[in-house]
Amino acid sequence: MPVKVLPPEIVSLIAAGEVIESPASVLKELLENALDAGADSINIDVKKAGKELIRINDNGSGMSEEDLQMSVLRHATSKITSYEDLHRLSSYGFRGEALYSVFAVSRLKISSWNGKSGAGTILTGEGGDLSGLKLSPAPPVKGSTVEICDLFFNTPVRMKFLKKDASLKASLIRVVEDFALARPQTSFAFKLDGREIFNFPGGRDAGAVLDFRVRKILAGKTSEKLIKLSSERDGIKFSALISDPVNLIASRTSQYTFVNGRSVENRILQQAVYKAYEHLRNGRHPAWIIFLETPGDRVDVNIHPQKREIKFSDENFVFEFVHRTVSEGLLKKQSPPSLSAGNTAPSSATQGAAVPDLDFVSEKSNNLSTYNQEDFLDHVYKNEDAPLWHNPPITFVGQLFDSLLLFQTRKSLLLVDQHAAVERIMFEKYAEDFNKNMIQVQALLLPVSVEMSPAQAENILRWKDWLKKAGFEINRSGPGAVTVYSTPSVFYFTPDALSDFLSYLSEILGNPDKVPEELKRDSIATLACKKSIKARDKITKDSALKIIEDLKDCADSLHCPHGRPTILELTLDELVRKFGRTSI
Repeated sequence: MPVKVLPPEIVSLIAAGEVIESPASVLKELLENALDAGADSINIDVKKAGKELIRINDNGSGMSEEDLQMSVLRHATSKITSYEDLHRLSSYGFRGEALYSVFAVSRLKISSWNGKSGAGTILTGEGGDLSGLKLSPAPPVKGSTVEICDLFFNTPVRMKFLKKDASLKASLIRVVEDFALARPQTSFAFKLDGREIFNFPGGRDAGAVLDFRVRKILAGKTSEKLIKLSSERDGIKFSALISDPVNLIASRTSQYTFVNGRSVENRILQQAVYKAYEHLRNGRHPAWIIFLETPGDRVDVNIHPQKREIKFSDENFVFEFVHRTVSEGLLKKQSPPSLSAGNTAPSSATQGAAVPDLDFVSEKSNNLSTYNQEDFLDHVYKNEDAPLWHNPPITFVGQLFDSLLLFQTRKSLLLVDQHAAVERIMFEKYAEDFNKNMIQVQALLLPVSVEMSPAQAENILRWKDWLKKAGFEINRSGPGAVTVYSTPSVFYFTPDALSDFLSYLSEILGNPDKVPEELKRDSIATLACKKSIKARDKITKDSALKIIEDLKDCADSLHCPHGRPTILELTLDELVRKFGRTSI
């Protein structure tokens, strides 16, 4: 096949695909343009997850008729004039591709006035067709209004592969959150399908405005006990709000990183912070809002089509600087570890588990009803499929440290972690009921409203139908709130536990349509039974015998759902040897 030069319309669509991958990409590019134009008040309206309409109205400098026509051409920009400008950028945009790329895959309308003529100008066009651009007069209102309609109307394949509306909405909300945190002096009003998501007034007191926005965006307990940090070295300034070690969260969704005011993803910064929390996390994650200011020639923002990733010229310095600053800030907040709680590093099984140590279930042991030991022994002797450790008769000796159960069998001593054992029992009970479509549901006497960020709410609502099947009935009760009306009766959740439960699900499980049913079930069950019986719970003799009986019948009686052991065994032969005897 001969080599050809692609026609302009194909080139424009390819270029648009590099910059515009979703409605959130469009919103990000348009907000960058508005801020680069000096706007301090921006109104955002989105319909149908951005596929039908994205409208940005700003009070920035506006454009003349000539500039307006130039703005939709490829590589037309007012931000740079030479290669050297790339190393001293003070604007968000610089390539001149944003409007060109958006125009190529949408129906576009821009109304703008720069205050220097008697009237503004309206430009309309679609599909990147420069010959079809039309101009008309506009009212003399300072600033610009950009309307993007029918996104991807001319690229049906791109439309087909877009994520579901709930996911697109969550991404749109995250974009607005990023800019609202990065630019506290700017007012942002955001409506999604006519529903107000954010209305953030700007202000000169950036610190007070930022604190207000952090409380609104992070929501609930996540925004509490944040540690303020600041440091400066060799021309680089670092400031941050990070989680107190006692207030870590279930997922990574509340992590916002800004370099020179630009929201970015950067593994060096992420690793530096996680390294500081290394011995404090226990499977959980810090929330953070990080601002790093560095000279333009020490960071490259031109390595990613959407300018999402950056590269520092001296990554080792940045890592060490950020890690030390965060570590020193955390050190001031740490208390000596409690000997009663223990300070053992997680085992390899724990580290490999996908689920963090979450307080999902409060103290409740109603399911451990009294059990007659005589009936228990009769049943045991008849069970031919019992595990090797089960050698009746079995006697409950007692409870050690309020958390370990000691049993004597015919051949050994068994030491059972009551928390791990009940986790395994509840896990298999829930999984069995789920597979049989026989989950018993308990309606909450008082429905629990769970506060979370609007983006998290959109994410968790993607799971609404499946969660109902799993025994959890939820519904939206606000832009950043979800109300829980029922839960499986095998579990008991505190309000705080439900908040962690839902926020972690929104992160760990992703798109419900792409997750195997068994993984969804097991993840829910594992999370929910994590704290079914807490260490230090007193337990009766009959309840202890009920645990060992139920554990015997589990498919895997030796491990909790996270991989930790449930039983340690010391055989009679080992005891005899340790005491230097031949028999007892």
